[in-house]
Amino acid sequence: MRGRGNLDLEVGQTAQSAIVSPMIPGRLSIFLACAMTFAFVELPGIAFDLSSLQSLSRIEVVLSTNFGSGKIRGTFQSIDGTIDFTPSKPSLCNGIVHLNSRSLRFGNHRVSFDTHSSDWLDSTRFPQIVFSLFELTELDWKGDKGRGKALGELRIKDCAKPISFPLFIQLLPNQRRNHDGKTGDLLRLNGEFVLPRTDFDLAPNQLLDTVFDEITVRFSLTGTSDASPKSGPGRIFGR
Repeated sequence: MRGRGNLDLEVGQTAQSAIVSPMIPGRLSIFLACAMTFAFVELPGIAFDLSSLQSLSRIEVVLSTNFGSGKIRGTFQSIDGTIDFTPSKPSLCNGIVHLNSRSLRFGNHRVSFDTHSSDWLDSTRFPQIVFSLFELTELDWKGDKGRGKALGELRIKDCAKPISFPLFIQLLPNQRRNHDGKTGDLLRLNGEFVLPRTDFDLAPNQLLDTVFDEITVRFSLTGTSDASPKSGPGRIFGR
């Protein structure tokens, strides 16, 4: 005659078997779910160097004036920095751009000279202009290119201000070899924005009736990566 304890034990074992058996396909489901999760894990961003192919980059500064043609254009001759870009999630794009303020040259020799004075860029004391890109919002991305709003900070002299502007980005996989023979991708960033010179202490109380307050900046930057890493789903098993 079986005791009460033995009966309880058998019932417990039966119940346990009933619970464990359905868990076999359940565990498989969990494994597959984990595999899918890892397959879609974001890979680290790709670092794009802005100094490797400077000939492909251009930053133009346009001053509006009440003399001559009404426009005086200048360009920076030295551009440096890095943009970190994740192809599977472009909104995470961030980076930093360094401009050698002493390399800014205008077509008008007098303007070029005055630009570097203490009232304007004061490039002897502040040899760099720095733009920090924090993120992209309002992104519309299709394939390898898209548009969005760049959010960042611009520092000129000792004035740092938040800034935002429309930005066009295009990823060009395996295109670096066409320019310097090295393996890697290209990343192009194009945009334009207007900044009030008085906000950045650029001769804020001078010549406002001659050189107007708003300065237009147009840029086309090209960064290079050292390789063309694959991104996106399906890489967990090395395919």
